[in-house]
Amino acid sequence: MLKIIIASLFLVGCSTLLPKYVPFEEDIPGSPEWKLGWKHGCESGYVTYGHVIYRVIYKFYQDYKMLSNQDYNVAWHEGYNTCRHYMLKLSTADIWKGAPFDGLGIY
Repeated sequence: MLKIIIASLFLVGCSTLLPKYVPFEEDIPGSPEWKLGWKHGCESGYVTYGHVIYRVIYKFYQDYKMLSNQDYNVAWHEGYNTCRHYMLKLSTADIWKGAPFDGLGIY
């Protein structure tokens, strides 16, 4: 029981470090290949410039079997560029000031 309480407190504490709304995760229009490419590219962008917690939640991924598919390839690059720029802007904003990890240099 104690482990459940500690885990719950940890998750609640960490959830305050993440923005309440992460854009670009809605259902976007396009073919299934486009949607998959966008998802993989956007998550890779989160990992590239995101806070350490984003690196735990998401992973850098590109399906090499799908690179020959133009929809997937273009969507991956567009999703990657859009989301990494969003994360870069978010990570350099003042929202992290005063956070529990402030000053530790881990984001």
